[in-house]
Amino acid sequence: MRAAPALLALFLAVSASAADIRVIDGDTFYLGAEKIRILNVDTPELHPCRCAAECELGQKAKAFTEHFLTGEIAVQRISRLD
Repeated sequence: MRAAPALLALFLAVSASAADIRVIDGDTFYLGAEKIRILNVDTPELHPCRCAAECELGQKAKAFTEHFLTGEIAVQRISRLD
């Protein structure tokens, strides 16, 4: 997933606790009072959803982002194959 490195860089660059992060949907969250939109990531809207399928997928995207930003992150360095 291409968004993970960008999110990881943002998370590591800003020292914040899980209490400082409030996820709105899969591509938008608040860090303290600052609203942050993750560029080049487009997830289903939650406010408002247009249909039941969009609501379900939007909730899954929000849960993923919440877990990614507030959960433990494991990073594995891999060697580059030339």
